[in-house]
Amino acid sequence: MEHRRRRSSSVAAAGTLLCLGMLLVVGPLLPAVEASTEDGCPAGGERASKEQGRRSRRHHQKHAAEELWVFGDSYADTGNLGNLGRELTHAWYDPYGKTFPRRPAGRFSDGRVLTDFVASALGMRTPVAYKARRRASRETLARGMNFAVGGAGVLDTGNFQRNISAQIDLFQAMHRTQQRGCGKRTALV
Repeated sequence: MEHRRRRSSSVAAAGTLLCLGMLLVVGPLLPAVEASTEDGCPAGGERASKEQGRRSRRHHQKHAAEELWVFGDSYADTGNLGNLGRELTHAWYDPYGKTFPRRPAGRFSDGRVLTDFVASALGMRTPVAYKARRRASRETLARGMNFAVGGAGVLDTGNFQRNISAQIDLFQAMHRTQQRGCGKRTALV
């Protein structure tokens, strides 16, 4: 029993370190945020006043990334688990998505996930989920994409087809098929 507790706490600690490491990598990419809104989003977020939004856009224009490519698990998934997920999880049913985007959308939260906060801090919209890419405009696709999917892991265990390696493979395949402009600022999260 003691061994299980120690193992459980070490797994939790590893997860915390992974999240902290991600924030340390992403942190320097994020511009300083002067104000936040009532819901905790950076100024210029969904509930910000028009003036805060204008001020934030001016501030972000100097620093904003032009593309945001996201890799990860349920902390960053914005709807990639798709039809498979409807059978395995309740992320497509109430109360998930109740706070944002005001309907179930495959997010493992009743509100925003990490991807939404990073995109908002960079002064851009949340990138389209890979699963929804066929319904997205060229303009939307040019701003990046979210490959993160709930349940993904780092290791290839053979029991899940969208681990981090598979997400990176999808990204590389898309990057080869699309022309990329030189000098674009890109954030990989």
